[in-house]
Amino acid sequence: MLLVACEPIDRERPIVKEAKFQVEKDLADFKNSEDGKKSELTPWKTIYSSDTLCILRSSVTGKNALNVDATNQIEYLYLKYNNKIYHCAIDLTTTDSVYISRENADKLKKGSISEDFSYEQILLWRAIRYFNWNFAEKDGFVKIPLPLRAVEWELETYVDEYGEKTNDKFISIYGFGTFDNSATTYSDLLVCLIVDKEKAKICLFEYNSILVKQSVSDYVFTLQIRDSSGETHYITMLLTESGQLPPAPEYMNEFFDILKKEGTVNCFAEFGKYGKSRYRFKFDLTGFNMAYSKLTK
Repeated sequence: MLLVACEPIDRERPIVKEAKFQVEKDLADFKNSEDGKKSELTPWKTIYSSDTLCILRSSVTGKNALNVDATNQIEYLYLKYNNKIYHCAIDLTTTDSVYISRENADKLKKGSISEDFSYEQILLWRAIRYFNWNFAEKDGFVKIPLPLRAVEWELETYVDEYGEKTNDKFISIYGFGTFDNSATTYSDLLVCLIVDKEKAKICLFEYNSILVKQSVSDYVFTLQIRDSSGETHYITMLLTESGQLPPAPEYMNEFFDILKKEGTVNCFAEFGKYGKSRYRFKFDLTGFNMAYSKLTK
């Protein structure tokens, strides 16, 4: 048998080469800084790659604030998606890793909305969610559309007074918007929609963090909703002392009908006991019916 010596074939995906080139550009300023010159960065190792996503790992060793040698793990995300490229470095000392092993992915998705998704889809979902929640563009938060829209819904379990999980589940999704009042105009608004088998409620967070509450119980106001078909609904809502905004019981069925239509809904509300605040926000309800079906399993 004739054995022919040959050069090893470079089977590295093109996206890996692009990611390694980009990370060097991104870290050029750091490497040329005083801290960078005193630090040692290990070669980047590819821990995951697909045609869309590449995840690299490295570690950097240098002096910390106490002038003691310390080593930090760094993760680098490079995402080519929706005709755009997104990239960033993550310090794993302070932030959870986007990458997870197949074994941990299987544990994570068990009993969740993403139960039927592949390992590759789970990692893509985690990367997109990281960019969407941590980075901004000129017009606000990065909003990368997910290819599997139902995974934007979270499946969770209510807990009892002891913090133990119950058998009652709910799904939730976040929306964004703005609010204004006598003190501010078009400030950031984060909105959470929570749905269980029979009821739904909304929570509003001014400046993306301050929960809107009322000092009086069951304050009533009208939520104006334009559903995905363009039809406008006027839903009577209750703003409770806990900050939850459920539809009034007689409007709950109509509210669920809006959810079942899926698509994008636009909402407007104006209320306040002593001074009016105006809230404008939207939800993308795509995947609701699939997510809601998980509540009955």
